[in-house]
Amino acid sequence: MSIVSGPTTERIVRNGLFFLMIAGFGVAFLYDGYRGYPAKNFDEHIASLDIANRENARSAPVYPAVTVESADTASKVSTKFRMADQREALAQLYSGPPSFETAEAIYYFGPDYRMKFPIAGGKLQTPVGSATKHNRTDIRAQKMLGWLLAGGAALVSFFLAGILLTNFVLDDAGIRYRFKGAATWDQMKSLESSRFTKKGWVDLVCDKGGAEKRMRLDEYHLKRFTEIIAEICRRNGFEDPVAKEKAFKAQQAGA
Repeated sequence: MSIVSGPTTERIVRNGLFFLMIAGFGVAFLYDGYRGYPAKNFDEHIASLDIANRENARSAPVYPAVTVESADTASKVSTKFRMADQREALAQLYSGPPSFETAEAIYYFGPDYRMKFPIAGGKLQTPVGSATKHNRTDIRAQKMLGWLLAGGAALVSFFLAGILLTNFVLDDAGIRYRFKGAATWDQMKSLESSRFTKKGWVDLVCDKGGAEKRMRLDEYHLKRFTEIIAEICRRNGFEDPVAKEKAFKAQQAGA
């Protein structure tokens, strides 16, 4: 008699769903960190403009140097006497020209902050800074969580691949269990089943060159677990814990 068994459907489904959950959350966090939150912050920048100017500002550059920490330095440009000097100082501070400008003000957009410099009397006035809903800490946290979950998903994918490759073969030569080893019939000495009722697994105790080796057989892992245990017990004269458990439950049901 030959028995070939792969993994149980339940194990594949459960671990597959776990992988999809981790991978899905990882993708969501990475998206928010690299695209979602920055896009929402940029939309806030655009919404701060007059309606007539919003469409024209859609291609406005975002400068990493535009932060709440740089606001004090930026406010000092209002002390300069000429607008040309003010604009040059801002271009050096933020590494570029204004993100957007109108006749009334110039704007610098950052990842989580924006600066508005009103224009009056031919000069830039004291700027007004505004923070967005999602700050840099929020964005970094999304990226960090996303990469942690991506790493977790990669590990789970290897584990899932191992499950899918589960292969157990029982034939006249003995048993062969991929990743766990093999044993001939004369090497099998006993079946430790004291934990079968609570844990659902048994240990096949084997003698290999005078050394005791155990191979765990789990009903959650092997699709044809019941048949495998029955054949092992039949060939070796062991008590079948699966049949014993079924008989006990049948007796309780009939009582």
